[in-house]
Amino acid sequence: MNTGFSVRMGLFFGQYLPVALSYLVINFIASLLVRMKRLSLVQTVFKNQQIAHDNKLSSQELHLAVKNVFIYAGQGFIDLYHNFKNYDALQQQIFDNDDLKKLINLSKNNTPGVFIVSPHMGSFDLMLAAASARGLKGNVLTIENPNSGYKLQNNIRAMNGLKIMPINSINYQKAIKTMIKGGMVITAVDRPIPGQKHKLEFFNKPCPLPGGYVEMAIKAKVPVRVVSIHKNSMGLYKLKLSEPIPMVPMDNQEQEIIYNAQIILKKIEDQIRAYPLQWQMFYPVYPDG
Repeated sequence: MNTGFSVRMGLFFGQYLPVALSYLVINFIASLLVRMKRLSLVQTVFKNQQIAHDNKLSSQELHLAVKNVFIYAGQGFIDLYHNFKNYDALQQQIFDNDDLKKLINLSKNNTPGVFIVSPHMGSFDLMLAAASARGLKGNVLTIENPNSGYKLQNNIRAMNGLKIMPINSINYQKAIKTMIKGGMVITAVDRPIPGQKHKLEFFNKPCPLPGGYVEMAIKAKVPVRVVSIHKNSMGLYKLKLSEPIPMVPMDNQEQEIIYNAQIILKKIEDQIRAYPLQWQMFYPVYPDG
C-alpha cells in the first residue's frame, strides 16, 4: 500500500483521471484485494479489523469490512493526490470546525509546546496539507528509513510547509527542544515496532506499540493531544482534537511509559471504534498472534 509504485499509481489516478472514475478503479482493486487472502497484507487487515470490532464480526461482515478499509484508503489517496497542489480544492475536502482551528492556533503559539499523536485514520496527510495551507506549523516525526513510497509521501508533506523529521537520536533531541520552545511535534502511534521490549495494551491485548513519545513529552514538559481524522457522511474529512493530556512523571521509566501511554491509547481506541473501517493499519498490530 505504501510502495513507490502504489504511490505513483495514486498520483497518476489523482492527477489525470476524474475523481468518479478513480473511485470506480479503487472499488475494483478493493474487490480483488479482499479475495487474495493469502497475501500477508490482506491477512493483516482481516486480523486488525476483527480486533477493532472486538471479534464480533461474522465471516461475511469481516469480508465487507476489509473491502471498505481498502476503499477508504484508496479514496484518501485519490482525494489527496487530486487536490494537494490546489489550496481552494484542498479546503473543499475538509470539514471546517473548531477543533481544526484550535490545532492551527496551537501550532502558532510560542507557548506552551504540544505533542500531537494520531492513529492512521481517514486521510491524515490531506488534513495536514489543508491545515498547513491555512498556517499550521509542525514537525512530523516519521520512520527512520522510509521506503520509496514513504519518501514520496514525505516529499508531499514537505511541499506543504511541514518539517519532516525521521526518528533518530538527533531528531529525538531536536523534537524535544522544539516543544520546549513552544513548537508542535506530530506523529502516529499505532504502528507496531518489532522487538519492542515493553508491551502496551491495545484493544485489551498486549502489543509492541511505541511509547517513546511519552518520554519526549515528559522531558519537554508538554501535554499530549490526540488527533483523529475521519471521512463524514458528507464526504468531507473531519478532525477531532482531544483536550490536553498531562504526562505523569515517575521514578520508574518503564512504568512511566506504560501508565501514560495507556491513557493515550484508550482515547485512540475510542476513535478507532467510532470509525473502524477508516483505520488504515496495514501492519500486524499483534505480530505474535
